[in-house]
Amino acid sequence: NETIAFQILDVIYIDQMNIRTSNHGRNFDALSFRFCADTIIECNGVQTEFTDNTMGYFPSGTDYTRISKRDNMIVIHFKTFNYHSNEIEYFKPENPQKYAELFKEIHSCWNRKDVSYKHISSAILNKIFAELYGDNKKAYNNI
Repeated sequence: NETIAFQILDVIYIDQMNIRTSNHGRNFDALSFRFCADTIIECNGVQTEFTDNTMGYFPSGTDYTRISKRDNMIVIHFKTFNYHSNEIEYFKPENPQKYAELFKEIHSCWNRKDVSYKHISSAILNKIFAELYGDNKKAYNNI
């Protein structure tokens, strides 16, 4: 969606090993970039492998289980106002370094809490969306 409207709730860094966790009925969306991962996402009976330099969109209200031997990632939690998907979306970018840098930048900005950090973080998330859209209009493969 070229004109997505959103509100960022938080930006978090996760570094976990040997974990199994389930998410049920969350009322927010998540966009993640995995720097280093050996993770399986189970959703509606389908398993998708998330490896190094992969991204995922996890829509609100979607139940899934995450099984990780290793999961090192930055996750952006946000609410969308003019878009909803019922499926988790997976993306392996051709140029992961630019996304890695954008995710690091938004994480740093959000956690510094400088003046206008919410506006600047929103601009960075818009840049991520623009890069995804511009790189490939079919950027995602549905799980």
